[in-house]
Amino acid sequence: MRLIHCLVLVFVFLSVEALAKPSESILSKILRSSEEDLEEIPPTPIEDDTEPNEAEVPNGDETYTEDTEVVKADLCLLLPLSGQYGHIGQSVRSIFDRAFSVLEGVKVEVFDTKGIQVQQAVQSASRAGCAFLVGGLGDKEALAVANAADQARIPALILSGESDGRVRGAVIWGRASRYDKALVLARYLLEKGVTNAWTVSACSTNLCMAEAKAFTNAFLKLGGQPKMVDIDEDSEMQNEVSQFAKSVIGPTPEKACSSRAFVILGSIQNARRVLGFMEFGGLFALPKPSCKPPIVVAQASWAGQPELGRTTALDGAVYSAIKFQGVHQSSLQAELADLADLLVAAIQKDNLRDENMRYLIQTLRGMEPVPGRSGMLRIEGDKVTGQNLEIFEIQRGVGRPISAEAEWTNSD
Repeated sequence: MRLIHCLVLVFVFLSVEALAKPSESILSKILRSSEEDLEEIPPTPIEDDTEPNEAEVPNGDETYTEDTEVVKADLCLLLPLSGQYGHIGQSVRSIFDRAFSVLEGVKVEVFDTKGIQVQQAVQSASRAGCAFLVGGLGDKEALAVANAADQARIPALILSGESDGRVRGAVIWGRASRYDKALVLARYLLEKGVTNAWTVSACSTNLCMAEAKAFTNAFLKLGGQPKMVDIDEDSEMQNEVSQFAKSVIGPTPEKACSSRAFVILGSIQNARRVLGFMEFGGLFALPKPSCKPPIVVAQASWAGQPELGRTTALDGAVYSAIKFQGVHQSSLQAELADLADLLVAAIQKDNLRDENMRYLIQTLRGMEPVPGRSGMLRIEGDKVTGQNLEIFEIQRGVGRPISAEAEWTNSD
């Protein structure tokens, strides 16, 4: 009897406790979810193998550290100065250091993003009073800087990468996109009478897919007929190229001249092998001596690579890029040096200092190309005001401009 009495007391106690603290239903938990919990997941950016994406933090330490003393600056550089891509960030920093050395009275500060701590770096730049940000190397970091700068309401110039299509009022991309470069190539091929073009991807990286997609969309937009083929670089490449050649040539070889182009994607070594197998498969055979050979399209990222000078297999291949000014080790360095000069010219034009540096974007939008420079400026959320893209032809491992003068283009 005592046991029953105790059980009744326990039941009553638990009932009172439940009434005092009612359990939360699943529905109520969902209804009270904050907007922060339901944030839109940003699109996954395309990786770029030629430029940094996500640098690793040294020694695996992901805790962001900075000096306790708050610096004051007019303009801030955000670069991966340490980690996996630290050497690229340091190289880019030296380019801008040289360009900014002519500026008097402009306080420039540099913050290390470490490749994965962009948000913290932008917050530090904001506390330093930066009126303008310059940074973003590689697709992932470029979008991260763009988003963080837009959220902090600090105007920013993005150094590389691809836009995700979002319009950000105070953020501009400073280099032509893959699609812009592909448009110039596509226009060049169509002017040469090429109506059929194959992108031959001898690689498996996201960069290859991005390059192939950019050219396919550009060629299709201008009225061409693009096709795509993937060659597995880890398999019997010769067999795959042979099957590809048979599909292009068909059961019987053509007796009339045909105009074709092959966009070769991948490393220089793989491209050289693919071209050899393509020639062996009969893709470069001419029905008549008067017929023109197919046009081979290369990647602009190959420019300045030492491997290109070790082979003549790619002689005659064309690509779209800006004309290098001075000596640079890669197209990335050449374009960033061009952009740094344009930035300095804009600051000097309106004598921008302190808080007035936030008007730098308006000045850039109205800038003409700097004499001796191409003026690679891509306006995000507006029409492209200028990117001088030329067609180059590889001759003995070196890209030579074959267009009479740089083409002034405006993308939609």
